[in-house]
Amino acid sequence: MKITEVVRKYLDVFSGKVNRTRLIEYDILLKNQTSIALKPYPYLQTKQVSIDNMTRDME
Repeated sequence: MKITEVVRKYLDVFSGKVNRTRLIEYDILLKNQTSIALKPYPYLQTKQVSIDNMTRDME
């Protein structure tokens, strides 16, 4: 099924605005419960500023 067909079929679900929801809660169960610590991938300074802004907006 194409994405446009899905959107048309469930039009009441798609508001056209991307946002967060607190309507449902879920847990992500991991096989290995230990945290993974990795160094961030290096980006150019201008790109890093953009990434930081987008991350702040999503939070």
